[in-house]
Amino acid sequence: MLREGFHAAGQGFDADMLSRAGKRAGLLAEYADAARIVGQACECVYDSLTAYQSLPKLGGAPTRP
Repeated sequence: MLREGFHAAGQGFDADMLSRAGKRAGLLAEYADAARIVGQACECVYDSLTAYQSLPKLGGAPTRP
């Protein structure tokens, strides 16, 4: 009888640990997704700025004779 009580308590503990680990994994996945999105946005902005700087300059200021 006593052994069955310990076994049932152990299952409850395992279930609680798995539940909490699953919640933590979900939070970590959300953080990773947000970091990926921000990183991709930063990369797009950087690429657009460096592409703009590499374009040939058109015209320019008029020169005085």
